[in-house]
Amino acid sequence: MEAGETFEQAGLRELAEETGLCSGSAARTFVVATALDDRRPNVTAGIAATLADPAEQPRVTEPEAMDAWAWAPLDDLPQPLYPATAMVLAAWRGADPGPHWSTHRVGLA
Repeated sequence: MEAGETFEQAGLRELAEETGLCSGSAARTFVVATALDDRRPNVTAGIAATLADPAEQPRVTEPEAMDAWAWAPLDDLPQPLYPATAMVLAAWRGADPGPHWSTHRVGLA
């Protein structure tokens, strides 16, 4: 997050920076869950975004970090997930996060 940003604003900015999706749009976003690893001073927020153009496709904007983007069903995501991402998904689904994690389910996407 940058100074003064809400979770929703940061999520939309990161989505645009990393995928080109919602770039410059007024897409609707909302937080679905948060996760805090008690061993680190970071909070991860899961953000749901309604695309302004549902046909919009992600593009690689950071070729040094990734080769391609692909849509995947929530129940068939590529593994392994980044730990904070896995915890946000667990919180969203109402699952027990396990040791070292505090999670909060905010809403449903």
